[in-house]
Amino acid sequence: RRRSLHTIMDEIYALSTHKKNDRNFQSVIRVLDNQLGNDVHFVWSISKDFGASGLRVGFVYSQNRTYIQGLANLNIFSGVSNPIQMVVSELLT
Repeated sequence: RRRSLHTIMDEIYALSTHKKNDRNFQSVIRVLDNQLGNDVHFVWSISKDFGASGLRVGFVYSQNRTYIQGLANLNIFSGVSNPIQMVVSELLT
């Protein structure tokens, strides 16, 4: 953080890890106690963890408002269809 670099944590295989030495996977959100600040961003997708390669759905979590506003301008080009949103909603709840 002292160098003002942004870090993007790609946790696409987060739920597909094996225990090693009795340690489970720890997400960056948990490690930083959900205090990501403006320079840490979290990316995840359902395709690997749920074996759903045909469902092209990804998630970005960031606390940087400028970054989120920029992404909001792109969603018109990469929106997820309503039927797929419903499937993912059922899958994750």
